[in-house]
Amino acid sequence: MPRSVHSLDVLPHSEQMRHDRSGRALDEFVALRAVNPSAAFPVGVSLAQSLRDGRNKDALATCLRHLGSMASEFGEHQQGLKYACEAASIFEETGNEEALVGALAVQGTALSAQGMYQLALSQMRRAENIAKDLGLQSDVAKLSSGIGSIYRATGDTAAAATVYRNGMRAAARLSLNRTYCALLNNLAMNFLESAAPQRAIILAQRCLKLLGAGDQPSPQRAYVLHTLASAYKATGDNVRAKLHFEAALPPARLHGLVTIERKCEFEIAKLLRDIGDDAGAKIRFDAAYALAVRANDARMALEISLYRAEKVRHVANAERSFIHVALEHLKQYDGSLQRGKNAVVALENEFDAVKREAESRRSQTQTLKNKLEQAQQNVYALNIAANTDPLTGLGNRRAMIEFASTRLDSQRSRHPPFSVLMLDADNFKLINDAYGHELGDQVLAKLASALRSALRPQDAIFRLGGDEFVVVCMSRGTRAGEQLAEDCLRLAREIYLPRADALRLSVSVGVVYVPEKTSAHWRLILARADAALLRAKSKGRSRLESERLTPAFVREAAASGAESGQSADSA
Repeated sequence: MPRSVHSLDVLPHSEQMRHDRSGRALDEFVALRAVNPSAAFPVGVSLAQSLRDGRNKDALATCLRHLGSMASEFGEHQQGLKYACEAASIFEETGNEEALVGALAVQGTALSAQGMYQLALSQMRRAENIAKDLGLQSDVAKLSSGIGSIYRATGDTAAAATVYRNGMRAAARLSLNRTYCALLNNLAMNFLESAAPQRAIILAQRCLKLLGAGDQPSPQRAYVLHTLASAYKATGDNVRAKLHFEAALPPARLHGLVTIERKCEFEIAKLLRDIGDDAGAKIRFDAAYALAVRANDARMALEISLYRAEKVRHVANAERSFIHVALEHLKQYDGSLQRGKNAVVALENEFDAVKREAESRRSQTQTLKNKLEQAQQNVYALNIAANTDPLTGLGNRRAMIEFASTRLDSQRSRHPPFSVLMLDADNFKLINDAYGHELGDQVLAKLASALRSALRPQDAIFRLGGDEFVVVCMSRGTRAGEQLAEDCLRLAREIYLPRADALRLSVSVGVVYVPEKTSAHWRLILARADAALLRAKSKGRSRLESERLTPAFVREAAASGAESGQSADSA
Protein backbone atom coordinates (compact mmCIF):
# COMPACT_ATOMS: atom_id res chain seq x y z
CA MET A 1 0.00 0.00 0.00
CA PRO A 2 1.54 3.39 -0.94
CA ARG A 3 2.41 5.75 1.86
CA SER A 4 0.17 8.74 2.39
CA VAL A 5 1.42 12.31 2.06
CA HIS A 6 1.24 12.72 5.83
CA SER A 7 3.68 9.86 6.38
CA LEU A 8 6.49 11.26 4.24
CA ASP A 9 8.18 13.01 7.16
CA VAL A 10 8.08 9.89 9.35
CA LEU A 11 11.22 7.79 9.80
CA PRO A 12 11.58 4.67 7.63
CA HIS A 13 9.92 1.64 9.21
CA SER A 14 13.12 -0.05 10.44
CA GLU A 15 14.48 3.23 11.84
CA GLN A 16 11.16 3.97 13.55
CA MET A 17 11.27 0.54 15.18
CA ARG A 18 14.77 1.24 16.48
CA HIS A 19 13.56 4.52 17.96
CA ASP A 20 10.63 2.73 19.61
CA ARG A 21 12.93 0.08 21.06
CA SER A 22 15.41 2.63 22.38
CA GLY A 23 12.54 4.59 23.96
CA ARG A 24 11.23 1.49 25.71
CA ALA A 25 14.73 0.53 26.88
CA LEU A 26 15.23 4.04 28.27
CA ASP A 27 11.91 3.89 30.14
CA GLU A 28 12.86 0.52 31.64
CA PHE A 29 16.25 1.89 32.73
CA VAL A 30 14.66 4.93 34.42
CA ALA A 31 12.10 2.71 36.17
CA LEU A 32 14.86 0.38 37.41
CA ARG A 33 16.85 3.34 38.68
CA ALA A 34 13.91 4.36 40.87
CA VAL A 35 13.87 1.03 42.71
CA ASN A 36 17.46 -0.29 42.46
CA PRO A 37 20.09 2.28 41.38
CA SER A 38 23.02 -0.11 41.87
CA ALA A 39 21.53 -2.61 39.44
CA ALA A 40 20.39 0.17 37.06
CA PHE A 41 23.81 1.79 36.60
CA PRO A 42 25.46 -0.98 34.51
CA VAL A 43 22.22 -1.29 32.53
CA GLY A 44 22.41 2.44 31.77
CA VAL A 45 26.07 2.21 30.72
CA SER A 46 25.23 -0.62 28.29
CA LEU A 47 22.19 1.29 26.99
CA ALA A 48 24.25 4.44 26.36
CA GLN A 49 26.76 2.40 24.38
CA SER A 50 24.02 0.95 22.18
CA LEU A 51 22.39 4.35 21.69
CA ARG A 52 25.64 5.88 20.41
CA ASP A 53 25.25 3.84 17.22
CA GLY A 54 21.75 5.16 16.53
CA ARG A 55 20.16 8.47 15.54
CA ASN A 56 18.07 9.04 18.66
CA LYS A 57 20.37 11.67 20.16
CA ASP A 58 17.86 12.91 22.73
CA ALA A 59 17.46 9.37 24.11
CA LEU A 60 21.26 9.05 24.38
CA ALA A 61 21.54 12.41 26.14
CA THR A 62 18.74 11.53 28.55
CA CYS A 63 20.48 8.25 29.41
CA LEU A 64 23.78 10.10 29.96
CA ARG A 65 22.07 12.64 32.21
CA HIS A 66 20.70 9.86 34.41
CA LEU A 67 24.12 8.19 34.50
CA GLY A 68 25.72 11.49 35.52
CA SER A 69 23.23 11.96 38.35
CA MET A 70 23.68 8.38 39.55
CA ALA A 71 27.48 8.55 39.39
CA SER A 72 27.40 11.67 41.57
CA GLU A 73 25.09 9.94 44.05
CA PHE A 74 27.58 7.04 44.18
CA GLY A 75 30.39 9.50 44.96
CA GLU A 76 32.02 9.23 41.49
CA HIS A 77 31.69 12.96 40.82
CA GLN A 78 34.32 13.22 38.06
CA GLN A 79 32.64 10.49 36.04
CA GLY A 80 29.25 12.04 36.73
CA LEU A 81 30.53 15.37 35.42
CA LYS A 82 31.73 13.75 32.18
CA TYR A 83 28.35 12.13 31.58
CA ALA A 84 26.51 15.42 32.34
CA CYS A 85 28.78 17.50 30.06
CA GLU A 86 28.23 15.11 27.15
CA ALA A 87 24.47 15.12 27.76
CA ALA A 88 24.35 18.94 27.85
CA SER A 89 26.37 19.15 24.62
CA ILE A 90 23.90 16.85 22.82
CA PHE A 91 20.85 18.70 24.15
CA GLU A 92 22.34 22.00 22.95
CA GLU A 93 22.98 20.46 19.54
CA THR A 94 19.40 19.21 19.23
CA GLY A 95 17.94 22.42 20.68
CA ASN A 96 16.19 20.57 23.52
CA GLU A 97 16.40 23.39 26.09
CA GLU A 98 13.91 21.80 28.50
CA ALA A 99 16.12 18.70 28.87
CA LEU A 100 19.25 20.87 28.93
CA VAL A 101 18.08 22.30 32.27
CA GLY A 102 18.44 18.89 33.95
CA ALA A 103 21.87 18.20 32.41
CA LEU A 104 23.20 21.56 33.61
CA ALA A 105 21.85 20.87 37.10
CA VAL A 106 23.73 17.56 37.22
CA GLN A 107 26.87 19.39 36.06
CA GLY A 108 26.47 21.89 38.88
CA THR A 109 26.03 19.12 41.48
CA ALA A 110 29.14 17.24 40.30
CA LEU A 111 31.24 20.42 40.15
CA SER A 112 30.14 21.46 43.62
CA ALA A 113 31.05 18.05 45.06
CA GLN A 114 34.57 18.55 43.70
CA GLY A 115 34.92 22.00 45.24
CA MET A 116 34.52 23.92 41.95
CA TYR A 117 31.88 26.20 43.42
CA GLN A 118 32.06 29.14 40.98
CA LEU A 119 31.70 26.88 37.96
CA ALA A 120 28.96 24.95 39.73
CA LEU A 121 27.00 28.11 40.52
CA SER A 122 27.46 29.34 36.95
CA GLN A 123 25.92 26.16 35.53
CA MET A 124 23.09 26.15 38.07
CA ARG A 125 22.24 29.78 37.34
CA ARG A 126 22.31 29.10 33.61
CA ALA A 127 19.89 26.21 34.10
CA GLU A 128 17.67 28.45 36.25
CA ASN A 129 17.57 31.20 33.58
CA ILE A 130 16.64 28.72 30.85
CA ALA A 131 13.92 27.23 33.06
CA LYS A 132 12.50 30.71 33.76
CA ASP A 133 12.52 31.60 30.06
CA LEU A 134 10.64 28.39 29.25
CA GLY A 135 8.18 28.86 32.11
CA LEU A 136 9.31 25.64 33.87
CA GLN A 137 8.32 26.71 37.38
CA SER A 138 8.77 23.25 38.90
CA ASP A 139 12.35 23.07 37.59
CA VAL A 140 13.09 26.52 39.01
CA ALA A 141 11.89 25.31 42.43
CA LYS A 142 13.99 22.13 42.21
CA LEU A 143 17.11 24.08 41.22
CA SER A 144 16.82 26.06 44.46
CA SER A 145 18.13 22.99 46.29
CA GLY A 146 21.36 22.86 44.29
CA ILE A 147 21.93 26.62 44.27
CA GLY A 148 21.36 26.92 48.03
CA SER A 149 23.70 23.99 48.69
CA ILE A 150 26.50 25.74 46.78
CA TYR A 151 26.05 28.86 48.91
CA ARG A 152 26.05 26.64 52.00
CA ALA A 153 29.26 24.91 50.91
CA THR A 154 31.00 28.27 50.52
CA GLY A 155 29.91 29.36 54.02
CA ASP A 156 27.21 31.83 52.95
CA THR A 157 24.45 30.28 55.10
CA ALA A 158 22.30 33.43 54.99
CA ALA A 159 22.11 33.38 51.18
CA ALA A 160 21.51 29.62 51.28
CA ALA A 161 18.58 30.03 53.70
CA THR A 162 17.00 32.67 51.45
CA VAL A 163 17.28 30.44 48.38
CA TYR A 164 15.88 27.42 50.26
CA ARG A 165 12.88 29.37 51.59
CA ASN A 166 12.07 30.82 48.16
CA GLY A 167 12.22 27.34 46.69
CA MET A 168 9.98 25.95 49.44
CA ARG A 169 7.35 28.62 48.77
CA ALA A 170 7.39 27.79 45.06
CA ALA A 171 7.25 24.03 45.77
CA ALA A 172 4.30 24.47 48.13
CA ARG A 173 2.47 26.57 45.56
CA LEU A 174 3.03 23.91 42.87
CA SER A 175 2.30 20.97 45.27
CA LEU A 176 5.79 19.52 44.74
CA ASN A 177 5.93 17.54 47.99
CA ARG A 178 9.24 15.75 47.36
CA THR A 179 10.95 18.98 46.34
CA TYR A 180 9.53 20.72 49.41
CA CYS A 181 10.89 17.96 51.68
CA ALA A 182 14.33 18.09 50.04
CA LEU A 183 14.51 21.86 50.52
CA LEU A 184 13.26 21.54 54.11
CA ASN A 185 16.03 19.02 54.85
CA ASN A 186 18.61 21.31 53.23
CA LEU A 187 17.38 24.17 55.40
CA ALA A 188 17.80 21.92 58.47
CA MET A 189 21.40 21.18 57.41
CA ASN A 190 21.93 24.90 56.96
CA PHE A 191 20.82 25.54 60.58
CA LEU A 192 23.07 22.72 61.74
CA GLU A 193 26.06 24.32 60.07
CA SER A 194 25.01 27.70 61.50
CA ALA A 195 25.38 26.29 65.05
CA ALA A 196 21.60 25.98 65.56
CA PRO A 197 21.16 22.20 65.95
CA GLN A 198 17.86 22.49 67.88
CA ARG A 199 16.20 24.24 64.95
CA ALA A 200 17.73 21.64 62.64
CA ILE A 201 16.15 18.86 64.74
CA ILE A 202 12.71 20.52 64.54
CA LEU A 203 12.88 20.86 60.76
CA ALA A 204 14.24 17.32 60.21
CA GLN A 205 11.48 15.82 62.39
CA ARG A 206 8.89 17.82 60.46
CA CYS A 207 10.39 16.50 57.24
CA LEU A 208 10.12 12.89 58.45
CA LYS A 209 6.42 13.42 59.23
CA LEU A 210 5.86 14.77 55.72
CA LEU A 211 7.61 11.76 54.20
CA GLY A 212 5.46 9.36 56.25
CA ALA A 213 6.31 5.83 57.25
CA GLY A 214 6.07 4.07 53.88
CA ASP A 215 6.73 0.40 53.11
CA GLN A 216 9.73 1.17 50.87
CA PRO A 217 12.44 3.40 52.42
CA SER A 218 12.96 6.36 50.09
CA PRO A 219 16.29 8.07 49.27
CA GLN A 220 15.02 11.22 50.96
CA ARG A 221 14.47 9.31 54.19
CA ALA A 222 18.18 8.40 54.23
CA TYR A 223 19.19 12.05 53.82
CA VAL A 224 16.75 13.30 56.47
CA LEU A 225 17.75 10.62 59.02
CA HIS A 226 21.42 11.53 58.49
CA THR A 227 20.58 15.21 59.08
CA LEU A 228 18.60 14.40 62.22
CA ALA A 229 21.38 12.14 63.56
CA SER A 230 24.01 14.84 62.90
CA ALA A 231 21.85 17.38 64.74
CA TYR A 232 21.44 15.08 67.76
CA LYS A 233 25.20 14.52 67.82
CA ALA A 234 25.76 18.30 67.78
CA THR A 235 23.56 18.60 70.90
CA GLY A 236 25.50 15.81 72.67
CA ASP A 237 22.68 13.26 72.48
CA ASN A 238 24.88 10.44 71.16
CA VAL A 239 22.34 7.70 71.86
CA ARG A 240 19.73 9.22 69.55
CA ALA A 241 22.45 10.16 67.09
CA LYS A 242 23.66 6.55 66.78
CA LEU A 243 20.05 5.32 66.55
CA HIS A 244 19.29 7.61 63.59
CA PHE A 245 22.63 6.97 61.85
CA GLU A 246 21.78 3.26 62.01
CA ALA A 247 18.26 3.96 60.70
CA ALA A 248 19.70 5.87 57.69
CA LEU A 249 21.85 2.93 56.54
CA PRO A 250 19.13 0.62 55.04
CA PRO A 251 17.61 3.20 52.67
CA ALA A 252 21.08 4.46 51.76
CA ARG A 253 22.23 0.96 50.85
CA LEU A 254 19.00 0.20 49.01
CA HIS A 255 19.30 3.25 46.76
CA GLY A 256 23.07 3.19 46.33
CA LEU A 257 23.69 6.42 48.28
CA VAL A 258 27.36 5.61 48.92
CA THR A 259 28.20 9.04 50.34
CA ILE A 260 25.42 8.89 52.97
CA GLU A 261 26.26 5.27 53.80
CA ARG A 262 29.95 6.12 54.26
CA LYS A 263 29.19 9.16 56.43
CA CYS A 264 26.87 7.14 58.65
CA GLU A 265 29.41 4.30 59.06
CA PHE A 266 32.16 6.79 59.91
CA GLU A 267 30.03 8.64 62.47
CA ILE A 268 28.91 5.36 64.10
CA ALA A 269 32.56 4.26 64.30
CA LYS A 270 33.52 7.47 66.08
CA LEU A 271 30.59 7.15 68.50
CA LEU A 272 31.56 3.53 69.29
CA ARG A 273 35.18 4.54 69.83
CA ASP A 274 34.08 7.29 72.24
CA ILE A 275 32.20 4.76 74.41
CA GLY A 276 35.18 2.34 74.38
CA ASP A 277 33.85 -0.24 71.92
CA ASP A 278 37.13 -0.49 69.95
CA ALA A 279 36.27 -3.77 68.24
CA GLY A 280 32.92 -2.43 67.00
CA ALA A 281 34.58 0.83 66.00
CA LYS A 282 37.18 -1.02 63.91
CA ILE A 283 34.43 -2.83 61.97
CA ARG A 284 32.69 0.48 61.26
CA PHE A 285 35.94 2.25 60.34
CA ASP A 286 36.77 -0.56 57.92
CA ALA A 287 33.31 -0.32 56.35
CA ALA A 288 33.60 3.46 55.95
CA TYR A 289 37.12 3.14 54.56
CA ALA A 290 36.01 0.50 52.02
CA LEU A 291 33.18 2.76 50.84
CA ALA A 292 35.56 5.71 50.44
CA VAL A 293 37.99 3.61 48.39
CA ARG A 294 35.13 2.22 46.28
CA ALA A 295 34.01 5.77 45.49
CA ASN A 296 37.60 6.88 44.70
CA ASP A 297 37.22 9.52 47.40
CA ALA A 298 40.90 10.01 48.31
CA ARG A 299 40.22 12.86 50.70
CA MET A 300 37.70 10.85 52.72
CA ALA A 301 39.90 7.74 52.70
CA LEU A 302 42.75 9.86 54.04
CA GLU A 303 40.56 11.34 56.79
CA ILE A 304 39.33 7.90 57.88
CA SER A 305 42.86 6.47 57.83
CA LEU A 306 44.25 9.30 59.95
CA TYR A 307 41.41 9.10 62.47
CA ARG A 308 41.69 5.34 62.63
CA ALA A 309 45.47 5.52 63.05
CA GLU A 310 45.11 7.95 65.95
CA LYS A 311 42.22 6.29 67.79
CA VAL A 312 42.56 2.56 67.11
CA ARG A 313 46.33 2.09 66.84
CA HIS A 314 46.50 -0.05 69.98
CA VAL A 315 44.09 -2.69 68.65
CA ALA A 316 45.91 -6.02 68.50
CA ASN A 317 46.58 -7.99 65.31
CA ALA A 318 46.27 -4.97 63.01
CA GLU A 319 46.96 -6.25 59.53
CA ARG A 320 49.04 -3.23 58.52
CA SER A 321 50.15 0.09 59.85
CA PHE A 322 47.35 2.63 59.74
CA ILE A 323 49.98 5.36 59.53
CA HIS A 324 51.45 3.74 56.44
CA VAL A 325 48.00 3.56 54.88
CA ALA A 326 47.36 7.20 55.75
CA LEU A 327 50.64 8.26 54.11
CA GLU A 328 49.76 6.32 50.97
CA HIS A 329 46.37 8.02 50.80
CA LEU A 330 48.00 11.38 51.41
CA LYS A 331 50.12 10.83 48.31
CA GLN A 332 47.03 9.79 46.37
CA TYR A 333 45.15 12.82 47.65
CA ASP A 334 47.96 15.15 46.55
CA GLY A 335 47.81 13.53 43.13
CA SER A 336 44.03 13.84 42.97
CA LEU A 337 44.29 17.54 43.88
CA GLN A 338 46.64 18.11 40.95
CA ARG A 339 44.38 16.12 38.65
CA GLY A 340 41.47 18.15 39.95
CA LYS A 341 43.25 21.40 39.13
CA ASN A 342 44.03 20.12 35.64
CA ALA A 343 40.41 19.08 35.23
CA VAL A 344 39.25 22.55 36.28
CA VAL A 345 41.49 24.16 33.66
CA ALA A 346 40.24 21.71 31.01
CA LEU A 347 36.63 22.35 32.00
CA GLU A 348 37.08 26.11 31.94
CA ASN A 349 38.57 25.86 28.44
CA GLU A 350 35.71 23.62 27.39
CA PHE A 351 33.12 26.00 28.83
CA ASP A 352 34.81 28.94 27.09
CA ALA A 353 34.68 27.05 23.80
CA VAL A 354 30.99 26.25 24.35
CA LYS A 355 30.29 29.93 25.15
CA ARG A 356 32.13 31.06 22.01
CA GLU A 357 30.21 28.57 19.92
CA ALA A 358 26.94 29.69 21.48
CA GLU A 359 27.78 33.33 20.76
CA SER A 360 28.65 32.43 17.18
CA ARG A 361 25.34 30.62 16.78
CA ARG A 362 23.45 33.55 18.27
CA SER A 363 25.24 35.89 15.87
CA GLN A 364 24.43 33.65 12.90
CA THR A 365 20.81 33.38 14.03
CA GLN A 366 20.55 37.16 14.32
CA THR A 367 22.10 37.61 10.88
CA LEU A 368 19.63 35.16 9.35
CA LYS A 369 16.78 36.86 11.20
CA ASN A 370 17.85 40.26 9.83
CA LYS A 371 18.07 38.83 6.31
CA LEU A 372 14.62 37.28 6.67
CA GLU A 373 13.15 40.57 7.90
CA GLN A 374 14.81 42.42 5.02
CA ALA A 375 13.48 39.87 2.52
CA GLN A 376 9.98 40.22 3.99
CA GLN A 377 10.24 44.00 3.73
CA ASN A 378 11.40 43.67 0.11
CA VAL A 379 8.51 41.34 -0.70
CA TYR A 380 6.09 43.76 0.95
CA ALA A 381 7.56 46.71 -0.97
CA LEU A 382 7.42 44.78 -4.26
CA ASN A 383 3.83 43.77 -3.54
CA ILE A 384 2.90 47.40 -2.85
CA ALA A 385 4.69 48.55 -6.03
CA ALA A 386 3.01 45.83 -8.11
CA ASN A 387 -0.47 46.84 -6.90
CA THR A 388 -0.13 50.64 -6.77
CA ASP A 389 -0.43 53.25 -9.50
CA PRO A 390 2.72 55.43 -9.15
CA LEU A 391 1.08 58.67 -10.32
CA THR A 392 -2.04 58.74 -8.14
CA GLY A 393 -1.13 56.32 -5.33
CA LEU A 394 -4.38 54.43 -5.99
CA GLY A 395 -4.66 50.69 -6.54
CA ASN A 396 -4.02 49.68 -10.14
CA ARG A 397 -5.81 47.19 -12.43
CA ARG A 398 -3.99 44.25 -10.83
CA ALA A 399 -5.09 45.39 -7.34
CA MET A 400 -8.68 45.74 -8.57
CA ILE A 401 -8.75 42.18 -9.94
CA GLU A 402 -7.31 40.83 -6.67
CA PHE A 403 -9.87 42.84 -4.65
CA ALA A 404 -12.72 41.54 -6.78
CA SER A 405 -11.57 37.92 -6.60
CA THR A 406 -11.17 37.93 -2.80
CA ARG A 407 -13.97 40.27 -1.71
CA LEU A 408 -16.65 39.75 -4.39
CA ASP A 409 -16.24 36.73 -6.68
CA SER A 410 -15.31 34.40 -3.78
CA GLN A 411 -18.57 35.21 -1.97
CA ARG A 412 -20.98 35.95 -4.80
CA SER A 413 -23.83 34.07 -3.17
CA ARG A 414 -23.67 35.90 0.17
CA HIS A 415 -22.16 39.38 -0.36
CA PRO A 416 -23.94 42.52 0.93
CA PRO A 417 -25.33 44.98 -1.64
CA PHE A 418 -22.80 47.29 -3.28
CA SER A 419 -22.41 49.73 -6.17
CA VAL A 420 -19.67 50.01 -8.79
CA LEU A 421 -18.83 53.39 -10.38
CA MET A 422 -16.78 53.69 -13.57
CA LEU A 423 -15.77 57.23 -14.49
CA ASP A 424 -13.31 59.10 -16.66
CA ALA A 425 -12.42 62.71 -17.39
CA ASP A 426 -14.27 64.39 -20.26
CA ASN A 427 -12.13 65.42 -23.23
CA PHE A 428 -8.93 64.52 -21.38
CA LYS A 429 -7.04 64.13 -24.65
CA LEU A 430 -7.65 67.81 -25.42
CA ILE A 431 -6.07 68.77 -22.08
CA ASN A 432 -2.93 66.78 -22.89
CA ASP A 433 -2.76 68.19 -26.43
CA ALA A 434 -3.36 71.83 -25.41
CA TYR A 435 -1.40 72.05 -22.17
CA GLY A 436 0.98 69.07 -22.24
CA HIS A 437 1.23 65.78 -20.40
CA GLU A 438 2.73 67.40 -17.31
CA LEU A 439 -0.50 69.30 -16.63
CA GLY A 440 -2.47 66.19 -17.61
CA ASP A 441 -0.67 64.25 -14.88
CA GLN A 442 -1.46 67.01 -12.37
CA VAL A 443 -5.14 66.82 -13.37
CA LEU A 444 -5.22 63.05 -12.79
CA ALA A 445 -3.47 63.35 -9.42
CA LYS A 446 -5.90 66.07 -8.26
CA LEU A 447 -8.88 64.13 -9.55
CA ALA A 448 -7.70 60.96 -7.70
CA SER A 449 -7.29 62.95 -4.49
CA ALA A 450 -10.76 64.49 -4.84
CA LEU A 451 -12.40 61.13 -5.50
CA ARG A 452 -10.61 59.52 -2.53
CA SER A 453 -11.91 62.27 -0.22
CA ALA A 454 -15.52 61.31 -1.03
CA LEU A 455 -15.10 57.66 0.05
CA ARG A 456 -15.57 55.85 3.33
CA PRO A 457 -12.90 53.48 4.77
CA GLN A 458 -14.73 50.37 3.56
CA ASP A 459 -14.93 51.65 -0.05
CA ALA A 460 -12.20 51.08 -2.64
CA ILE A 461 -10.95 53.07 -5.63
CA PHE A 462 -8.66 52.02 -8.49
CA ARG A 463 -7.11 53.61 -11.57
CA LEU A 464 -7.53 51.35 -14.57
CA GLY A 465 -5.21 53.41 -16.78
CA GLY A 466 -5.29 56.71 -18.58
CA ASP A 467 -8.14 58.79 -17.13
CA GLU A 468 -10.37 55.82 -16.16
CA PHE A 469 -11.22 55.11 -12.51
CA VAL A 470 -13.36 52.45 -10.80
CA VAL A 471 -14.95 52.93 -7.36
CA VAL A 472 -16.53 50.10 -5.33
CA CYS A 473 -19.04 51.37 -2.75
CA MET A 474 -19.81 48.73 -0.14
CA SER A 475 -23.28 48.53 1.49
CA ARG A 476 -24.47 52.00 0.50
CA GLY A 477 -28.01 51.08 -0.50
CA THR A 478 -29.93 51.50 -3.74
CA ARG A 479 -29.44 55.28 -4.16
CA ALA A 480 -26.14 55.66 -2.40
CA GLY A 481 -24.06 54.82 -5.48
CA GLU A 482 -25.80 57.57 -7.47
CA GLN A 483 -25.32 60.05 -4.60
CA LEU A 484 -21.60 59.25 -4.54
CA ALA A 485 -21.46 59.71 -8.33
CA GLU A 486 -23.04 63.16 -7.95
CA ASP A 487 -20.41 64.03 -5.33
CA CYS A 488 -17.72 62.97 -7.80
CA LEU A 489 -19.24 65.17 -10.52
CA ARG A 490 -19.24 68.15 -8.15
CA LEU A 491 -15.70 67.60 -6.84
CA ALA A 492 -14.34 67.30 -10.39
CA ARG A 493 -15.89 70.66 -11.36
CA GLU A 494 -14.28 72.31 -8.30
CA ILE A 495 -10.71 71.31 -9.26
CA TYR A 496 -8.61 74.42 -10.00
CA LEU A 497 -6.00 74.22 -12.76
CA PRO A 498 -3.44 77.05 -12.26
CA ARG A 499 -2.09 77.04 -15.81
CA ALA A 500 -5.52 76.72 -17.46
CA ASP A 501 -7.90 79.23 -15.89
CA ALA A 502 -10.40 78.93 -18.74
CA LEU A 503 -10.48 75.15 -18.51
CA ARG A 504 -13.17 73.49 -16.41
CA LEU A 505 -12.71 69.80 -15.64
CA SER A 506 -15.66 67.42 -15.71
CA VAL A 507 -16.20 63.68 -15.54
CA SER A 508 -18.81 61.21 -16.71
CA VAL A 509 -19.92 58.35 -14.48
CA GLY A 510 -21.57 54.96 -15.03
CA VAL A 511 -23.15 53.38 -11.94
CA VAL A 512 -24.24 49.75 -11.44
CA TYR A 513 -26.08 48.71 -8.28
CA VAL A 514 -25.68 45.04 -7.32
CA PRO A 515 -28.34 43.83 -4.84
CA GLU A 516 -27.61 41.36 -2.07
CA LYS A 517 -27.05 37.70 -3.12
CA THR A 518 -26.91 38.61 -6.82
CA SER A 519 -24.33 36.10 -8.04
CA ALA A 520 -22.86 38.13 -10.91
CA HIS A 521 -19.28 37.72 -11.99
CA TRP A 522 -17.04 40.78 -11.67
CA ARG A 523 -16.47 40.91 -15.42
CA LEU A 524 -20.21 41.25 -16.03
CA ILE A 525 -20.54 43.98 -13.36
CA LEU A 526 -17.63 45.91 -14.85
CA ALA A 527 -19.04 45.53 -18.37
CA ARG A 528 -22.41 46.96 -17.27
CA ALA A 529 -20.69 49.91 -15.55
CA ASP A 530 -18.71 50.55 -18.74
CA ALA A 531 -21.95 50.48 -20.77
CA ALA A 532 -23.53 52.99 -18.37
CA LEU A 533 -20.45 55.24 -18.71
CA LEU A 534 -20.76 55.16 -22.50
CA ARG A 535 -24.42 56.21 -22.24
CA ALA A 536 -23.42 59.16 -20.04
CA LYS A 537 -20.80 60.18 -22.63
CA SER A 538 -23.28 59.89 -25.49
CA LYS A 539 -25.83 62.07 -23.67
CA GLY A 540 -23.53 65.07 -23.31
CA ARG A 541 -20.89 64.21 -20.71
CA SER A 542 -20.51 65.63 -17.14
CA ARG A 543 -23.38 63.45 -16.03
CA LEU A 544 -24.15 60.00 -14.64
CA GLU A 545 -26.11 57.04 -15.91
CA SER A 546 -27.11 54.12 -13.67
CA GLU A 547 -28.73 50.72 -13.79
CA ARG A 548 -29.67 47.92 -11.38
CA LEU A 549 -28.21 44.47 -11.97
CA THR A 550 -31.15 42.12 -11.31
CA PRO A 551 -30.84 38.36 -10.69
CA ALA A 552 -33.00 37.73 -13.76
CA PHE A 553 -30.59 39.69 -15.96
CA VAL A 554 -27.63 37.79 -14.54
CA ARG A 555 -29.32 34.43 -15.26
CA GLU A 556 -30.19 35.54 -18.79
CA ALA A 557 -26.64 36.73 -19.42
CA ALA A 558 -25.20 33.47 -18.13
CA ALA A 559 -27.58 31.41 -20.29
CA SER A 560 -26.79 33.36 -23.47
CA GLY A 561 -23.04 33.34 -22.81
CA ALA A 562 -22.99 37.09 -22.54
CA GLU A 563 -20.78 36.99 -19.44
CA SER A 564 -18.11 34.86 -21.09
CA GLY A 565 -18.36 36.90 -24.23
CA GLN A 566 -17.48 40.20 -22.61
CA SER A 567 -14.32 41.86 -23.86
CA ALA A 568 -11.18 40.85 -21.95
CA ASP A 569 -10.23 44.50 -21.85
CA SER A 570 -13.17 45.19 -19.54
CA ALA A 571 -11.44 43.20 -16.80
